[in-house]
Order: sequence, then C-alpha cells, then structure tokens
Amino acid sequence: MIRERVMDQKAFDRPLHVVHGIPLDCVGLEGAMAVIDRAISAREPLLLSTPNMNFYTLARHNAAFRQSLFASGLCLADGAPVVALARWAGVPLPGRVAGSDLFEALRDRSAAIPVKVYLFGGPQGAAEKAAAALNASAKGVTCVGWASPGFGSIAEMSTDAILSGINASGADMLVIALGAQKGQAWLMHNAARLTVPVRTHLGAVVNFEAGTVARAPALYRKLALEWLWRVQQEPRLAARYRDDAVTLARLFTTRTLPGFFARARDSKMLPDRIRAALVSGTLDCSGLGALSTSDLGQIAELKRRNGASLLLRNVSALLEQCLTINGLWP
Repeated sequence: MIRERVMDQKAFDRPLHVVHGIPLDCVGLEGAMAVIDRAISAREPLLLSTPNMNFYTLARHNAAFRQSLFASGLCLADGAPVVALARWAGVPLPGRVAGSDLFEALRDRSAAIPVKVYLFGGPQGAAEKAAAALNASAKGVTCVGWASPGFGSIAEMSTDAILSGINASGADMLVIALGAQKGQAWLMHNAARLTVPVRTHLGAVVNFEAGTVARAPALYRKLALEWLWRVQQEPRLAARYRDDAVTLARLFTTRTLPGFFARARDSKMLPDRIRAALVSGTLDCSGLGALSTSDLGQIAELKRRNGASLLLRNVSALLEQCLTINGLWP
C-alpha cells in the first residue's frame, strides 16, 4: 500500500482548481483527449464531467450531484460563463471545452484504433440513429452498442441485464444522456459495476449525432450565444437558462467581486504536506487559512484518491469555512 501511494505522488500533477465549489481542470481540447486516451490504454476508470452553469445551479441544492463532480477524474469547463467565472477568479483556463466539441474531435480525428463507444439514453430511437450515423461516417469513433432505457428510475435502469450488456460490448467509452442530475447519479450508482474505462454524461451528443436536434452554428458558439440557439430549438430549456442566469449573477456578486479584493495566494506549505498525505493518509492543515483555487484543487484530488480514509488535522475555523463553501468539508 505504501509503495502504491509513493508511486501515486509522482503522478500527482493534475491541473485542478476549485472555482466557487466546482472542480475544473485547466486543460484544453487536446489535453482532454490525451487524458481519455491514457485511461483507455490503461483500462482505468475515468469519470468525465463537463460542468456548465446548470451544474452550478444543481450543485447548490444537491450535495450528491456536487460530490459526483469531485469524484470525477476530469472536469471540463463547458460554457462561456464558467470560463468567465474561472478567469475572474484568476484561474488560467485555456478556454471552453464543451462535451459536444470533445466528442466531435474524437469522432473526426484519424485514429489507428477508433474509440469504441456505447450510447445510453436519449429520446426513444435517438441512440439507434446516432449509432448508425457514427458507424457510417466516423473516423475516430465506432459505436459498439446502444440502449434506450426510457424514463424509469435509476434502479430500473441499473439491472444486471443492462449493465452486462454495456460491459460485454467491450466499449472504451460510455456516453449517457439522461439529464445532468439523473445522469451523474446513474454513473455514481453504477461506478463499481461498470468495466468501461471512460464514463460520461454528454447530454445533447446523442441527439446531435442522431440529427434529431441541430447544434448551434459556429458563429453562435464563437459569440457565446449557443444558449439562444438551444432555446429556439428546444423552448423548454428557457426556464433552465433563466435559473442559470440567476446563479451566475449570485456567484458574481457574492464570490467574484469580494474575491477581487481578497484573492488567496498559493500556499507554499501545502505541496510538501500533500506528498506526505499521499503516504500517511493524513493531511496536516496547521497554519492554513483561506486557500487558492489551485490549493483547493490539490485537496480535492487528494480526497478523490484517498476517499473517506483521508483525515484532515488541525483545521482552523477560517480553513473550515473555506473548505465548506467549496464543498470539501467534512
């Protein structure tokens, strides 16, 4: 066990930041594909999440949903408002990495060995159409299976037959479309039973690939107006975007503006303590107060690797408050 943790500390270089309670990886499109390729090559589980403003809205009221993000090995900023929040907080995000853009990049690249994908969810018939479209034209992705489970409960969508079908497909990547909240919950519920390395909820990808919903033109995306296109295509999304705008305004006024005047610097004490904690399972927090987004990211990654066994000692009241508002305490 000690040897495994010592090996782990050499790879403890994930560029993770925690921005207003949500983890975000500072990687671009190419970097994200590299992480996916490594997970597939090593057959190691990778939960991939793509936080947008709706994720911030949901995480505010759903602790289990937010925990699914902290359990993710890769969190990509999917949305211009999220990128703005991060940059206002001093986080050097290279830009937006939308889940749809990531899937398109994987699909369209020339690859000696295509990524084998299993599609799960979406409206009735959409996964089947998407699978046919991918296998007819894609270069870097091939679809090895699909299922449309309908709108049942998480338990009803997690039967042995369903999971056996997914695992038996030999897929490298499982793409589900059940709605963000339900999708993340399904992935967490079945994490130990899945053998597919890369697991992710990419909401609209199944519809986009099936052709049942048109994605916003490039100009809309460039001008950060994809939300407007989506509302025109799917009017039911208007209420969601309204709620997300309220969340953005709240975060800007209560977190971003105060942060301009009290931005924490990276702690020089934390890296050595993180390395020690990888071996001991205990993080000494003496002398630590409010932490930077990068320091919070390091603690988030440490907690993800150690799970419930991680012990934080000598936590000051200020640090406890900082960890609490960022979803890292207890």
